[in-house]
Amino acid sequence: MKNLKRRLISCFLASLLVMSVGCKTSGVITTPGKPRDENLIKIALASKDITAGVTFGIKIKRALLADGKISKATSSAITTYLTKIQTATDELAAKSLEFDTFTAGKADLFKLFTALEDARKDLVTNGTIPGFTGVTAETFTAIDAGFNVLSPMFSGGGQ
Repeated sequence: MKNLKRRLISCFLASLLVMSVGCKTSGVITTPGKPRDENLIKIALASKDITAGVTFGIKIKRALLADGKISKATSSAITTYLTKIQTATDELAAKSLEFDTFTAGKADLFKLFTALEDARKDLVTNGTIPGFTGVTAETFTAIDAGFNVLSPMFSGGGQ
């Protein structure tokens, strides 16, 4: 189990390193001659962080299931919570592409952020793996990195 945990943590750290390369966002163009809104770029980058956390959580869950450390029912429940987060993240990222400015789409994006926030709360409350809080903390850390970027943008609501 120690070797498995070490390999999973190494994979996670490597994926974070790969994601951090090339995160420079200036000069991204949407409408010809118009740079992309920084907040919309932040949504895209935060979505990548959240997706990395979900992917890592699925890998851990599969390894623990294969080792007999969790039941199929627990594995299925965790998959449900992670899928909800991934779906909400994908919807938020896709919707952000429809706007040239964050202000123009803030009300629509706020609704999707709220759905994402609810999915995260469900995972934190119900989707933990008993006895493996250190391992699941890695998943929450990656997901929370995305939330730390998104939360301030939506702190005033959807106005």
